[in-house]
Amino acid sequence: MKFSLSSLFITLAISCFLIYLLNVVLTKKKLYSFFCIDFLCLLVLIVVLRLCLPVELFFTKSIRSMYFMTGLRNFFFLEVDGYPLYTIFFCIWGAGCAVSLIRYIKKLWVIENLYKKIVKNAECFALNDLFEKPVNDEVDVFVSSKISSPMVLGFHKNILLPDVEFSKEELDNILQHELQHIRNHDILIKQIINVLSIIYWWFPPMKRLSKNMQLFLEIRVDSKVVEFSDKEKLFSYAYTLVHVQKRLAGRSAHELENNGTFLINDQISVLEYRINYLLKGNVRKKTKALVRAFLIALPILSYSVILEPYYVHSQDVDGCWTEKQVAEEAVLIHHKDDTYSVLINGENATIQNPDRLIDQGITVKEE
Repeated sequence: MKFSLSSLFITLAISCFLIYLLNVVLTKKKLYSFFCIDFLCLLVLIVVLRLCLPVELFFTKSIRSMYFMTGLRNFFFLEVDGYPLYTIFFCIWGAGCAVSLIRYIKKLWVIENLYKKIVKNAECFALNDLFEKPVNDEVDVFVSSKISSPMVLGFHKNILLPDVEFSKEELDNILQHELQHIRNHDILIKQIINVLSIIYWWFPPMKRLSKNMQLFLEIRVDSKVVEFSDKEKLFSYAYTLVHVQKRLAGRSAHELENNGTFLINDQISVLEYRINYLLKGNVRKKTKALVRAFLIALPILSYSVILEPYYVHSQDVDGCWTEKQVAEEAVLIHHKDDTYSVLINGENATIQNPDRLIDQGITVKEE
């Protein structure tokens, strides 16, 4: 694996497209029946994987870019008071990450303290005491007036309920929903997105991805809860979403969204999408095999090529050498782990395939 300006640029370009695609699928009603939950799961997985690994892989092929990538490289190598721009940008990037990380840790600390205050004075029940069907999950249910909406908060595998009277059917649907969030490890997924948002704090599409993840996780839970249910159960669950939304409207704590899971969300558009998705029967459908195959191949395709700066007269550019210069002046080092690197003018660079340089007569040294 190799990280470079080119690999970062390709990652941002592909991620931007995928995040836009996810947003379109989640906001266009005409696409409800075409893209099902399995497609959304695959798409989210690919986006997260691409952002986690902004690198070149062993099979990545380079494509010469004489204009765009060359111009981009020249820009980042401009010097300000003796410092290259890329160094300044990386310092700003690192400083932004540090500030965002401190805020993130502080928020986790506040939420942890809030959780302790809530459960300290809350009424506690075992999940099986409230559930119609016994479950193997060891989960406690806390009821408190300090809770704005049914939720799972922080990393705790317990369910928090507001001190509101629900019907037996409503309570059963609410508990199934929140229990499914725990089983799906949705809090962990949200924290992964939070960490990526810290790393890519300067990348605008990350805000859109974070919002879309809220909706995606709710849709995935809704689909799982009613997956094997009959129409009566499905309508009952949909009614619970609407009825609880009306009863608790305006009480949701938005500041907890990224560190908790909620049965309801104050945004009517979110609830509307969830209801439409349930009623259109997409929970039992699968995306067409051809579309799934393309989506599975997408990560491999996205890593297959990369744009690299290319200079016609590379000998005139600082830090660039012609193949002839490398063959005559450089030393090819064969490492003990069977990898190769090139040493030239005190600079060392890893090389994937040294055959061409060996054919040109480069000096080879064993490590």
